[in-house]
Amino acid sequence: MTDHLSTNEQIRLPAILRNEAARLVTTFFGKDWQIADCAKLNHKMEIQVMRLTLQHHECSEIKTAILKFYDPTIFSSNFSPPDFLEEQVNYQYLERLRPRFNRFPAIYGYAEQMFLMEDLGPDTYSFESLDHIIDTLADTLYNLHQASRGTRDMYEQVRTEAGLSADIRRYSPEGCAAIFQKGCSKLLEFFSLIGLEERPQLERLLLQAQNLVLTPSTFWSFVHDDLADRRQSVVLDGRVILVDFEHGKFFHSLIDLSKLLIGKIERDNDKKAMIYHHANVPTEIGQAYYNKWLNAGNAPPYADFQLNFDAANIFQTMLIIGRLSELQGAEMFYSLAGNIKMILPRLTHHLKGSVYFSELTILLDKFCTRIMV
Repeated sequence: MTDHLSTNEQIRLPAILRNEAARLVTTFFGKDWQIADCAKLNHKMEIQVMRLTLQHHECSEIKTAILKFYDPTIFSSNFSPPDFLEEQVNYQYLERLRPRFNRFPAIYGYAEQMFLMEDLGPDTYSFESLDHIIDTLADTLYNLHQASRGTRDMYEQVRTEAGLSADIRRYSPEGCAAIFQKGCSKLLEFFSLIGLEERPQLERLLLQAQNLVLTPSTFWSFVHDDLADRRQSVVLDGRVILVDFEHGKFFHSLIDLSKLLIGKIERDNDKKAMIYHHANVPTEIGQAYYNKWLNAGNAPPYADFQLNFDAANIFQTMLIIGRLSELQGAEMFYSLAGNIKMILPRLTHHLKGSVYFSELTILLDKFCTRIMV
């Protein structure tokens, strides 16, 4: 099988994975296709993404595909990165949702440590206005959530068939609940440190948001849960196509909107630290999303939607603070207090006019005027 790998490819692809990569290519494309070259598309060494250039053995025809894999020599014996395993299963589940939802790359083949998928090609990012961007994002997310709503049993069946048991990712549903609690504890601690007396009110409001998000309801569906950066999507023919499903899971669907609005913590390779990042999407995406649901004829009452939308934004905010609280000083850009002072005004901006969490908005605004960084 090594004759399907060029010399250049043998240098770049870990030796232990060469034959398996060649097998995936020939199984899907045919025995006359070989890997001629590759280009690494991400910064991670543990889990890598490469664009493979494929060449026909007897002619000059060229094709491309994306290979995502983990290098087993980096990990301890018999250990597989849970994010990678869950993403493999997520794509298998998504394939079963076709054609109800098809805004993700086609998967050409799986192996234990890799999978080969469609190369979506260059991003054709072209929108007429901000409203057009918002509507397109809302359309793809609504499409994903609507297609997956009520398919939890199918999702669990795919996980069982793949031999997965407990979800041990940091951002599993249980992991998110634990990080949320850390965020609440840290914010409550800051409230006490600066002498604010409204800690009980804050605790009550955070608990209300937690219960709304973590209790399965009509709002639960399969979510992407990582859309805070352009890297996780490609725009083709006016549609947003989703990629990178390592955080995908069944969860409160509006968390996908909150990730866009509130942001997340991610590593900045230039600064060599974890930073707070958000996509600067306007609050109006919530209304655009609800309109999609309303037009389909099965939307919940708007009051229920707004309550859950607010709760999801609060949950995502506490998730970010919780993740920051896990980091050591040198690992994050700015101090914890400095990050919190950037994050909370973003939440209160998106809660502006909320009839359900107006008390929380007042408390957080008061806190931000008192905290010193």
